[in-house]
Amino acid sequence: MRTIVIISLLAAAFFTACTVEREKPPTPEETVRAMQEYIMVSKIFSDSFDEASDAGKESDEQLEGKKGPKSDFPIITIEPFDLVTWPKTITADYGTTNYLCLDGRYRRGKIVITASDFYRNEGAEYVVNFENYYQNDHKVEGTQKVTNSGRNNDGFLVYGVVITNGKITTPESKVVYFNQNSTRTWTEGESTVIQPCDDVYLIAGTQDGVSSDSIHYTITVPEDLNVLVCCKWVRSGILNINIEELPTISIDYGETNCDNQATISFGGNTYPVNME
Repeated sequence: MRTIVIISLLAAAFFTACTVEREKPPTPEETVRAMQEYIMVSKIFSDSFDEASDAGKESDEQLEGKKGPKSDFPIITIEPFDLVTWPKTITADYGTTNYLCLDGRYRRGKIVITASDFYRNEGAEYVVNFENYYQNDHKVEGTQKVTNSGRNNDGFLVYGVVITNGKITTPESKVVYFNQNSTRTWTEGESTVIQPCDDVYLIAGTQDGVSSDSIHYTITVPEDLNVLVCCKWVRSGILNINIEELPTISIDYGETNCDNQATISFGGNTYPVNME
């Protein structure tokens, strides 16, 4: 989902809600800004999931003697460093100044994980917290819990992700709040570890948040989102967005193609769109 795609449609949705009695309804500008901030905050927390996941995999390999400690950032430390004592504290330290990571994002500070077991083991719980942690100068706070739920009936690994009291403070000192309760099902690419671009995930669940203008929104996924790691766009699935009294905005990503085609529906009307 890209902000430029929905700006005019959000404004139109705002005006269709004029019959709702409210002392101060969100303006089109506030609505658009809320969605811009949602895209930003959800991506930052998605990236923090990836960083915590990488730290978990790295710690597994260090503990089993498959590789030594990293010499570059993030520095991964594990306490206690043995194979039998749990829980462990895993720290990913990015240093005190901005460090350019492999994904092109600058980070500093620490991600601190309390791990109940090896990351790959079913039932393992990773509670993720942040210490003076920033991504691209956005301060990240809150708690993220990642649970290895094991394999589903189709044999696919499923991870639960719960974010509570999520908070992003922008470089302009604007504050955005965010919560999430979702699952990520790894349906393709598990056996090809060195080829991450063939990894496919199905994402389901709910999210909610409050924008810097105090606009409340909720996100639901009535049809799982299909994400191919190296595809720029969501390939299929449906996302519903509810912003206070505005009509529900539904985004349909189509039929599992890596393209920029989608449709947006609200108020009984459907509009084809090209995602940026």
